[in-house]
Amino acid sequence: MALEPTKPIQSSYSGPTLDQLKSISIFTVATALGLDLQKRSDTSAFPVFIDGIETSLFIYPETNSFHRFSQKGIRPSGSVIDLVMHIKECDIRAAISFLTELL
Repeated sequence: MALEPTKPIQSSYSGPTLDQLKSISIFTVATALGLDLQKRSDTSAFPVFIDGIETSLFIYPETNSFHRFSQKGIRPSGSVIDLVMHIKECDIRAAISFLTELL
């Protein structure tokens, strides 16, 4: 008995892909999150300032990523999706929703 070919699964999701969300400029996302970025002359990274004080969170425009160098032993880093989850302390669904509004 021959198997019949299966039909592709149809999805009703019509929103942006994760790659589309990850391609949003990290500057756009940082601004939307209310982060204060100031360029330092000694690096290509942009440190984040909170209340005028430089934090250990750095934005890297060349890779559209971020890294936090010290936070109680945790060193979060990654894409704009990860940045939203880190700053807003939210899950990936909330981060996707936030980023979708920026498109």
